[in-house]
Amino acid sequence: MSNLHFIIQKIEGSRELQERLKELGFFQGETLRLVRKLPFHGPYVVQTNQGLVSLRKDEFESLGLEACRKETP
Repeated sequence: MSNLHFIIQKIEGSRELQERLKELGFFQGETLRLVRKLPFHGPYVVQTNQGLVSLRKDEFESLGLEACRKETP
């Protein structure tokens, strides 16, 4: 899963959730990489420009993502 890249198209959910995600560095137009999804509704570990971030399932699903191609170094 380490090579899946996405562009954030929109951030949905409550105002509190949107603010939390923005505080963590998630903004429309930003690219993120899915590093790992842990089993049993475990967190999603993603790489952003800010570093590694672990998101709950509902937080990850509130990101309107579009898959994109991007090579990893």
